[in-house]
Amino acid sequence: MSPDLVRLADAEVEGSNSLFEFTHLVDRSFTPEQKKHIVRLLWEVAYSDNRLKDREEYLIRKIAKLLHVHHRDFINEKLRMKEIKGREPHRAQGD
Repeated sequence: MSPDLVRLADAEVEGSNSLFEFTHLVDRSFTPEQKKHIVRLLWEVAYSDNRLKDREEYLIRKIAKLLHVHHRDFINEKLRMKEIKGREPHRAQGD
């Protein structure tokens, strides 16, 4: 990933009011595999504490849609992370 792209993304996030503003740049610039990798990393973060919160899943789903990641890839990455973690994480309500 280019340092210029990272700096541009950082600047966008600073002034951004919505996920669309941030994901639009990624959606235009990244390959489908790179976008799927982002979703994989988001699942990794969400499962890192073994507590999947409703808000975390909602945000990952929304970002995946904005990046035009196929729903089957969204689900496959979620299942992959569950398998890596070795068990179903505790479902936490709210934040």
